[in-house]
Amino acid sequence: MRKPVRWIAGFIASCLSVALALPVGAADKTTITLALWSESAGWRDAWIGMVDSFEAQNPDISVEILEVPNNQFIDRLLAMIATGTAPDVVRMTQRFFAGLADQDVFLDLGPYMERTSELADIPQLLIDMWNVDGKYLGVPFDYNPNLVSYNLDRYDEAGLPYPERNWTWDDLVDNGKKLTRRNSAGEVTQYGFRSPWNLLPLETWARAGGSYIVSDDRKQSGLTTRKTMEAIQFLQDLSYQHEIMPPVGVPLPGISLNAGTLAMQHDGHWNVPVLLETEGLRWAMADYPHRAGEERRTVFGGGSFSVTKATKHPDAAWKLALFVSSDEAQRAIVQNGISMPVRRSMMEYAVTSTAQYDQRIFVEALEYAVPNPVFPNYLEAQRILNQGLAPVRTGQRGALEYIPSIAQAFAEAIY
Repeated sequence: MRKPVRWIAGFIASCLSVALALPVGAADKTTITLALWSESAGWRDAWIGMVDSFEAQNPDISVEILEVPNNQFIDRLLAMIATGTAPDVVRMTQRFFAGLADQDVFLDLGPYMERTSELADIPQLLIDMWNVDGKYLGVPFDYNPNLVSYNLDRYDEAGLPYPERNWTWDDLVDNGKKLTRRNSAGEVTQYGFRSPWNLLPLETWARAGGSYIVSDDRKQSGLTTRKTMEAIQFLQDLSYQHEIMPPVGVPLPGISLNAGTLAMQHDGHWNVPVLLETEGLRWAMADYPHRAGEERRTVFGGGSFSVTKATKHPDAAWKLALFVSSDEAQRAIVQNGISMPVRRSMMEYAVTSTAQYDQRIFVEALEYAVPNPVFPNYLEAQRILNQGLAPVRTGQRGALEYIPSIAQAFAEAIY
């Protein structure tokens, strides 16, 4: 039976009220709370189905879903923690996880993991994403590598071969120029490529350029290494030299693969539902292009389910966190087309069961991808970088001359 979802409108109400009616026999059950957000109806249906299945297999446990809008999630969660009403299990993403882990919010699940073989089908790389100082603070649920999506029709119209697996920045520029269109007045009606300028895409560009912005141990800044600055300069050049990417100030909502005004874009599985729902759009995914002479590289993020230290029911909470990595729960991810599962068996299921597009590229990306190196002050460091790089984004200053002036503030945010 479909489980109702309680929306949280205010953090006091979310912390103190209970709106879900409990079934007959609830007094004999252990009730735990699961806090999460839903990006779409597909996600919401997946959560409800997973919880219903979990309760059916664990009749002694009842799960109350606390659903919070994504843009309010961290503030609401911090409020619940501060008022002593923290949920038992929390959906986590990397941008939230590191700061909360630094505040010692999560229970070490290592002892539980040692007593189960259920995680053997998950690549160790994905498990270790949630290891902080030797403590496993989450069970991996999904992952999402940064790739490039492209419009097949635009490539066909330009007479271009589709991007190869080992394509380079030079190939991106060459293709982008041939895919950028202008009207008789010289105005761009279709751009060749688009990429955001926030920290995760910038980290991807730096890695593809043979360097990094934040080191793998999450303790050092590589912002002023020459290769990193050249990677950021290359991103600027896509707009102001090669003119294949919208410059800052051009309204972006109307520039997209969906609208037919963009040929390629920085992308990931998070956008697959939107691409699939766009009528008439033929699209595919390509590896992230790399700098000539450097190894192919990209960055991936992911999600986990973590148990809070405040839980009064750690065993029940662990069962739920483990369940969302099970074959059954992972299959729901694939069937809803919402992300990439972490179990190898379900990765293969994703590849063989999806006819609309090729999922293998997401699986094979793990061969050359690195986890996004998040750290406790990640959101603040991203704010510093976004603000500091404004003159570079707008083409007013060159990356190599300007970045050293903001490097210390960024490095101090990491440390």
